[in-house]
This record gives sequence, structure tokens and C-alpha cells, in this order.
Amino acid sequence: MTRTLAADHPLRTRALKLLQLARRGVGGERSNAARLLLTHLQTHDLTLYDIDPGLPVTQDLSVLASIREAQLYLAKLGTDEQDEALGHLVDDPSLTAAEIARVVEVLDLTLLAQTRAATWAHLDGADEQAYLGAAAQVTPAALSDFGGSIAARTHEAVRQALWLATHPQRLLRVQGELEQLLVSGLLAGLGARRIQTTPEGVQAHLSGEQLALVRSMMVHDLEPLKRQLLEAGKVLAEQHARRRVPQ
Repeated sequence: MTRTLAADHPLRTRALKLLQLARRGVGGERSNAARLLLTHLQTHDLTLYDIDPGLPVTQDLSVLASIREAQLYLAKLGTDEQDEALGHLVDDPSLTAAEIARVVEVLDLTLLAQTRAATWAHLDGADEQAYLGAAAQVTPAALSDFGGSIAARTHEAVRQALWLATHPQRLLRVQGELEQLLVSGLLAGLGARRIQTTPEGVQAHLSGEQLALVRSMMVHDLEPLKRQLLEAGKVLAEQHARRRVPQ
């Protein structure tokens, strides 16, 4: 038999306090809270479900050992206590992929990112306004690229959105495998990311400064590098051939 207690009902309020102590308390405090909680449930004919819908319909407190705290908050999604539950769930690193999906369905990711933009910008030594702008670009799909809690994933997604905004994909038109190889090396040396050869040349995500540098090197250094590479290739081929000559 279950009962519906209002969120602020005195019986529920006391039971929740005892439940928290029974789960998080230390030593004697924990065991004493568990004893008082059991007495409270029995006296008022309540079950664990009556004080938290994420718990089973029972007075057996031993079930608490097998229930993660996240499960209790997940059970509050779609209820009047959803906002409070979300406040806990976004920082929980133990959520499974399925649980993250459930939370993200009802979570305003943009609001979360905007709320924490100042803290994240301070931690990263970045501009807060830039982070606020990048926050609007975060999508639920972007979270799957990262690990950790929802908040940690969102932080990484904001950082990536800002990086992509300042390092757009550029195409450097070069012909032939040799030039593509050399330009790819130049880009790697400049710290470019997502370097990829295409039929048209080499593409990568670059800042404006990196783009200017690589273009300058392509004009002034590419031909000398080609000559050095060809000469080194000639020496390598000669050494290889000599090793194959029968003694």
C-alpha cells in the first residue's frame, strides 16, 4: 500500500533527511539514522517509495545498498522536483549513455553552458563573452564526443565550438603527393588539426595566423624542401640498392 505525500509534507521531509544520513552518514551516525528511518516508516505505515518514487515499495532498508543515488534523481524527471534533480544529475560522472540521453531530453544545454560560462572561461583563461557565444552552438549530439559528466561534456563541447569558430577548415591547393606530403608536414609543425589530403590539396582547421604562416612557407620554402626531400630520397635509394648487391 503506497501513499501520496506532498513534497513538503512533514513526514516526507523528516524521512528524506534520515534517508540522506542513512546513505551518506559516517559510522554511528549512519546506523543510527537507518534505525530511526525504519522506525519512522513503520510508525507511519510508509514505504521507501512514499518518500522517493525512485525507491521500491518496501520498508527493507537493505535495498539502499544496491541503488545508485543517480537513480533517485532520475526518477524525479518529469515531476515537480525535476529542476532540483537536474542540478545533481548534470555533475554526476557515473551516468550511463542511456541515462545521459534521458537527462538531455529535458535539459536546456544552452542555459547550462551560459550559466557556467564565467567559471569555465576563468578556468581556461578565456574570454567569457566568447564562451557565451559558443554556448549557443552546443547540441546534444556534440556531447557524445567527450567523456565525464554532462556538465564536463558540455564544457568540452563549448571549448570545441569556440575553437572551431576561430579555426575554420581551410583548403590549401597543392598538386601531387610530394607537395601534399610536405604541406601536411608544415601544417603539423604549426599545430594544425584534422589535417587531411584531398584531390584538390590539403585541408585542415587553422587560425588566421597559422594560415598566413603556412602560405608564406609554401611560397618561400616549399621548393627548397622538395629539393631536400628528393635528394634524401636519392641517398636512401642508393643505400638500399647497395644492401641488395650480393657480396
